[in-house]
Amino acid sequence: MSTRRSDAASATLVALVVWLAGRRDGLPPRSMLRPVPFFGGAAVAVLVEAVFARWPDRMARFWRRPAIRFGSPVALLAATLSVKPRNGTPHAVTLGGLAGYFALLVGITMGVVPEPKQWFQCAGQDAKLDRDDRGHGRD
Repeated sequence: MSTRRSDAASATLVALVVWLAGRRDGLPPRSMLRPVPFFGGAAVAVLVEAVFARWPDRMARFWRRPAIRFGSPVALLAATLSVKPRNGTPHAVTLGGLAGYFALLVGITMGVVPEPKQWFQCAGQDAKLDRDDRGHGRD
């Protein structure tokens, strides 16, 4: 059973709280969307998803633990909001990470990105030999 819907709802709620907290603290939108920390957060989200895809069974068991599944968004929110928001960097990193997660989720849902459990599957011996032949100029 997939946890995508509830995970997406949780991520949406975290993003909304981070955005509103930043605005309440006087941060302008452009400081919470600064490109370097924002894209850094997105890259970390892709890395986390790649780890989950590399070891799908182990990570699924890990993620389904209530303390992990429900504690992770709370911990992310607490970590982001506990840092003094002088320039919006923690907000940008968190919002970028959530945007990266949403982009992967949309890509997977639309069929543009393969299911994560397929990311590290071996193509099989025939496909490997075919790649080796093409790599050595043997068509």
